[in-house]
Amino acid sequence: MTSTNERLDLLAFAAHPDDAELNAGGLIAKMVRLGHKVGIVDMTAGQMGTRGSMTQREEEAAKATQILGLTLRENLGLADGELSAEDPQARRKVVEVIRKYGPSVVLAGLEVDGHPDHYRGGQLVSDAAWLADRLKYDTAQERHQIKRLCYYPEHFVKEVSFVVDISEDFESKRRAVMAFSSQFYQGGSKAPATFISSKDFMGFWEAKARYFGGLIGRIYGEPYFMHQPSEIFDPVELWS
Repeated sequence: MTSTNERLDLLAFAAHPDDAELNAGGLIAKMVRLGHKVGIVDMTAGQMGTRGSMTQREEEAAKATQILGLTLRENLGLADGELSAEDPQARRKVVEVIRKYGPSVVLAGLEVDGHPDHYRGGQLVSDAAWLADRLKYDTAQERHQIKRLCYYPEHFVKEVSFVVDISEDFESKRRAVMAFSSQFYQGGSKAPATFISSKDFMGFWEAKARYFGGLIGRIYGEPYFMHQPSEIFDPVELWS
């Protein structure tokens, strides 16, 4: 996977390879297009996945990385199916990454989901982001305070703080998602069926983007949630 010592503007954490692309790929593609430095950190390699070998998934992640134009992509090598905010070693790994790359904005999965790794992964990143700013949490690195932690909903949408217009970047998002071809529908495949490998899944996935785009008067949109309110200095200027 690609790596660098550069500081990042935005860093997206994902429980598994393809989670960031499926749920935040539009924002990621947009930020890269606008000249920001963006990275993805996959916390596991998807070892428990029903479809696709580890070699396939690594190759697919590399392809998606190239499509999105990421500055870096790393994998923390944590155990798939066992992500936990209570794991001190996992917390330390996430803190080290945040301090190493010093992102202004961090993305993580929403802490409400049907998949344990998704919601536990979100809580893990949330706890690590707080610890990354603690002077006495020693990783032999400088502490780092991120500006905003934003959550992308995966299966469940709890609340929405803002929606990003991804109309111009939806095709880049689609291409990055489809790079993970082992996970999706393939006619005649004898691999065990899953929800995301069903013939209808991509239709559901696009409908979600169209729905949130429609809420803001755009073709495609991505929803995000923040626990912390964001200050607005001049609503008239912002929405003019």
